[in-house]
Amino acid sequence: MKKQLLLLLLLISTVKIISAQTQLIHYWSFNNFDSRLLGGVNPDSIAPIKADFSLLDTNNALLYYSKVPGTSTNYLTYWDNNSGSGDTSNARMGAGAGNGLRVRNPSDSMQLLLYVPTSGFQDIVIKFVTQGSSATKSSKTVHFDYSINGGSSWQTTGLSTLYDSVYYQQWHVSTVSLSNPQVNNNSNVIFRIKQGTPNSGTTGTVRYENITVEGQTYYYPKKYWSGTGNWNFSAQSWAGISGGTYNKTWDTASIAILEGTAGTITLTEPIAAKGIDFKVSGYIITGDTLTLNGSAPYINIKGGQTIRSVIKAENNLTFNGDNSTSYISLYGSNDFSKGITLDSGARLTLADVNQKATGASTTAGTITVLKNGSVITNGPDPATNSSIIENNIVLNPNNMSSPFVLAVGAGSGGGGGKLTYNGIISGNGDVIISSLVNGTGNGTYGGAGLTIFSNPANSYTGKTIIAGSTKNSCFQLGDNNAIPATTDVVFGNGTGSQSGAIDLNGFNVKVSSISSDSTIVAEQVNGITNAASVTATSNLTISGNKNTKFYGKIGRISPASSNGYLRGANSPSGNMSLTLDAANTGSLTIYQAIAIDYPTTVMGGALYFNDSLTSPTVLVGSNATIGGSGRGTGSLTLNGILSPGEDANSTANITFGEILINGGSYYKWDIANAASDWDSISATGTIDLSNLNSTSKLNILVTGTTVSGFADNQTYAWPIAKANSIKGFSADKFNINTAGFTPSFTKQFNVSADDSTIYLNYNAPTGIAQPAKGMISIYPNPNRGEDIIINIESTVISGSVTVEIKDILGNGVYTQNHPFATTLSIQPQNTLQTGLYFITVNDNNGNFYTHKLIIRK
Repeated sequence: MKKQLLLLLLLISTVKIISAQTQLIHYWSFNNFDSRLLGGVNPDSIAPIKADFSLLDTNNALLYYSKVPGTSTNYLTYWDNNSGSGDTSNARMGAGAGNGLRVRNPSDSMQLLLYVPTSGFQDIVIKFVTQGSSATKSSKTVHFDYSINGGSSWQTTGLSTLYDSVYYQQWHVSTVSLSNPQVNNNSNVIFRIKQGTPNSGTTGTVRYENITVEGQTYYYPKKYWSGTGNWNFSAQSWAGISGGTYNKTWDTASIAILEGTAGTITLTEPIAAKGIDFKVSGYIITGDTLTLNGSAPYINIKGGQTIRSVIKAENNLTFNGDNSTSYISLYGSNDFSKGITLDSGARLTLADVNQKATGASTTAGTITVLKNGSVITNGPDPATNSSIIENNIVLNPNNMSSPFVLAVGAGSGGGGGKLTYNGIISGNGDVIISSLVNGTGNGTYGGAGLTIFSNPANSYTGKTIIAGSTKNSCFQLGDNNAIPATTDVVFGNGTGSQSGAIDLNGFNVKVSSISSDSTIVAEQVNGITNAASVTATSNLTISGNKNTKFYGKIGRISPASSNGYLRGANSPSGNMSLTLDAANTGSLTIYQAIAIDYPTTVMGGALYFNDSLTSPTVLVGSNATIGGSGRGTGSLTLNGILSPGEDANSTANITFGEILINGGSYYKWDIANAASDWDSISATGTIDLSNLNSTSKLNILVTGTTVSGFADNQTYAWPIAKANSIKGFSADKFNINTAGFTPSFTKQFNVSADDSTIYLNYNAPTGIAQPAKGMISIYPNPNRGEDIIINIESTVISGSVTVEIKDILGNGVYTQNHPFATTLSIQPQNTLQTGLYFITVNDNNGNFYTHKLIIRK
């Protein structure tokens, strides 16, 4: 039995030894010396030497060489760099044998002071390496003591040794353990070294290398609670072990373990604790102030918890979640001036009206997000809930495998809360701007909340994700460029749910791109607007390198609610402009309306719009592309590339009001079917070619890889541009590039025009100038409601023919098959309104001709 007990004790001891992990707290290698300590005797004003590494703070881990109080002789100048003669004994972190610290005699009135805070650590061990320069004149010993109160008093209690030897021309490692419990977890520890005799002469030095301070994690005592009751310093409400007898009082040096049956804990006086560990869900802490006073205070969250007491933290406070559904709701003006860390998916809910994460403190601490799944939000009740966060937020670059979330709860009345963020978000990671359906913190994202960003110094490198389940939720800017210029703005969080809106709120913003994620389709995204309540014009600038698709609207978006208002944004307006700047190299394809009151400017990259574009002017720079299948109402000034179609390789008709084409521009003209499918551009007003000439031309890039129905022995006249009028046309103003046209061909391409249509012709070099008008004729034209007579003059067309009529936008309004005849009579006039149309006659063998038709009623 004794052998079994001995074995058990041995196993317990072994487990304890294995589980204890010694950590390097501070380290001086002396390889990175202040340049003023290089090369000999140094002045009195030399600053202390900071540790090369500190797990706590290198600004507080310091080495001083100072005069012993009460002595008169001052040898402050007698220390310098022992250059190039170091050693690797006790070296850490890959440090080589570089520099060392040399302390010169006389040193009898001097002391080396190591400021070594031990906050959060115990079982402290100090190691360093020494060597004497002389067998007879260097100090032969070094002597130790320490202070636990910043130097007010000194002691040797608990030192493993009071002195150690120094050897001539031989490096020696000294090890000193400090077993005094008062050294543990103490920010005011100073370790002192004095050099022994001989130390009064003018020659001889002691060289120091690789000073380390190590320790193990400090563990506070734990006390256990279950159920409902009062928390104070007199009630015997605590147990010493889990599930034990509740007969102990509280003290400020313990960690509170809240287990058993969750209840309401009322603080009847101010309480301090080193940490709180919730073991079950559902506790409520209320009453007086709760101070977290440890060197590394924490709150471990399991399930959902509520703290209505005001929280103060003397140091950075860590909230640890246990999974993606763990959350804690905080009420009141909490003081997190020393910072917050969110770890392991912790969700932090600011759940009261006008709550500030920093409380009354004048300096906001940093919120560090260590692992994925972390959320900061406010709760839903009341529906007008308003919370403010002043803290800076740092996204840890090593552990952010999913986005960080700033979320606003939806009110019980459906209104949603308001969260104002005034701090700076930095680091590497994505940021989700979202809402929570309820205040529990573990609901799905949604609601009509309002989130405001007010700091232009935000610098996080990830995406800005606009998520939610209602189109009325809103993300609002509180200053110019309140999100980073490098961020990609993505609507949707990968769940296929609806997404809210961005309100520029009278401010300007530059981003890398805007897009909708792959699960979002049209009508699920609201878009980007400027609130009608502000008078300032906003500008949205795109300046990135990504090719993106966006299913939202820009400008006068349409809120889902019947009252036409966004949450916090008043009614949306088009008081804004849109710019793709010269630095942009990506493309933006938009599938819903752009409705803005100020110019659209494309100076770099490409803008493809496939719905209406209401903007007074569209300016396209020489290195930019405009395209799509949409209908623009304003004027287009083209200096770059015009490419109809949803992207660079699709066919479509694109429309503007007026079109001015300048020299050096490009028209990328795609064709997919020689009889029916090719690009075209339309102007409800004039296409102006006046600025072109024989040396500064419009370049037509003819592109077609597989062109159905194309026959080299046929002649074609494709209408590629239609307008109310054509101004300044001349065939020598065009340069035709057929490098992108892959079908084999032997004839030539050329350009012709009548008063409202520009044609791209394919014929022999001596071909017809305007084959479309030479092969069919139409009368009466203009037509005022009579039958339309078509005379087919071509000898090529044969067999049955198809007659098709399209309006100026390329929309088909009439299609009918007819047996071949040289004269056809059709009666579509009752369906045609006043305007310009185009009639095409196609014999289904690849032969077709087009003519303009004017309807006047």
